[in-house]
Amino acid sequence: MGRHSSHRKMKYINLNRFHVLLLRVVCFILDDLRKIKCIDHIRLDNIRRYLSLQDHEDDSISETEERRRHSAEIISNGVSSFHEQPRKSSSTNGVTNGINTAVLTDIYELLSVYSSRPIINEIFRHSRNGKPAFRVSSWNLQNFSLEKASNLGVKEVVCRTLLENGLSILAIQNVEIGVALKLICEELNNPSLQRIEEWKSNSRHWKYDMLEYENGNLGFIYDGGGGNCTKLLSSEKGPPELNQYCEAMVINFEISNSTLHILNLKVKEETKCTDVQECVQKLLTSETNYLICGDFSSSTKHIDILSNLEDSQLVLLKNTRNHLHSRTNIPKYCTSNFVINACLQKHFTGLHGVIRHGLTHLAIPSGWSWGGYVSSYCPIWVEFFVNPEEKL
Repeated sequence: MGRHSSHRKMKYINLNRFHVLLLRVVCFILDDLRKIKCIDHIRLDNIRRYLSLQDHEDDSISETEERRRHSAEIISNGVSSFHEQPRKSSSTNGVTNGINTAVLTDIYELLSVYSSRPIINEIFRHSRNGKPAFRVSSWNLQNFSLEKASNLGVKEVVCRTLLENGLSILAIQNVEIGVALKLICEELNNPSLQRIEEWKSNSRHWKYDMLEYENGNLGFIYDGGGGNCTKLLSSEKGPPELNQYCEAMVINFEISNSTLHILNLKVKEETKCTDVQECVQKLLTSETNYLICGDFSSSTKHIDILSNLEDSQLVLLKNTRNHLHSRTNIPKYCTSNFVINACLQKHFTGLHGVIRHGLTHLAIPSGWSWGGYVSSYCPIWVEFFVNPEEKL
């Protein structure tokens, strides 16, 4: 049995909405899998019964047919109109490489157990000092496609991050397609994953809104049934004078008896800092509650400009690290922030933060290994009172 046989190769398959690395006899024995990072003898013993080095008759499927079927499987994930019946080999009884599709959920649950969640010091219940409050977050989900959102590890991390931190509104940058946000809301509203279902403080009334741009997309996920009843009033592109420098989306919410305007930004690389400052300054003079957030990773100088705006407050310190180094996964520098105008400052509780833990999962690929991050950007959050007179 040759190690380098032409038809024995690594590939990804998508079965039961779960991406599995299919190893086609690239090792002489299964114990060789222990050479893979994150696979120790305990984990190998737990999944050994699902693995096999045996060849099957359906290996003879032509490359053209295999590519076509693979493409359909990736696209499907619950939304494709392609309904071809899967081909089964009489000798395998619906088993591919020794892994029955019925047990893939069990494998995921095993990986989920090994993917620890952070210890929650405070469960935020939409109040501060007994008075109504809410949290807004911003997160660059980095090429958030349908395939990425369909990964059960990604889905679990995004949903649990929202729930554990009591986030009512999440402004998102770098979304490739709206269906990706829809999948997250569907999981939050009708949980199929154990770790989402077990979280009791979930209204299960999550909604999303999205604005499409030529080279990138902006969106929001918000809790429409939480303690403060967040209601979407309208959403639109940002001001015309700002759109030439940024991807910009303005969304207006009604939270209890207060109105909140949020500008979600993703600054273009060729943009001059002064151009952004002039446009943003006009918005901050509004007499309504105005919050600006987004991704400013195209240049660290944008953070310097935002800190010099008049009648406003930059929430996070300029040296706050919320972008992970590509090799060490250690927060490197500040790429996102919040700016609040004078009117909204009356609602600010003074609390804010960067979420740096619980962003990985063993079901998320990380190069040739597993245990990857959902994104190399950390989500940030800020907290407000619903009523301005209730400031600390």
